Amino acid sequence: MNLPKFVILLLFLVFTFNFVSAWEFNGTVYDTNGNRLFNATINVTIRDQTFQVVSYESTFSNATGWFNLSVTNNQSWFYEPGVKHF
Repeated sequence: MNLPKFVILLLFLVFTFNFVSAWEFNGTVYDTNGNRLFNATINVTIRDQTFQVVSYESTFSNATGWFNLSVTNNQSWFYEPGVKHF
């Protein structure tokens, strides 16, 4: 691959990734007694305007019950958060 084609490809990838919009979903999960939950599954189901599933984003809470999840942003989507702990 010669250098000019590589530079154009690299610039295209950089600009493509920079225009992807996301938002941060974070917090702390607790049980019904107010205890922080370790290793809880935090899931965000993303749906379109017809309520068809577009994608899922998920993570786990840490030892203090805290979690952080970067979720793709689209103004026409609906976001359904959920927490499971076993």
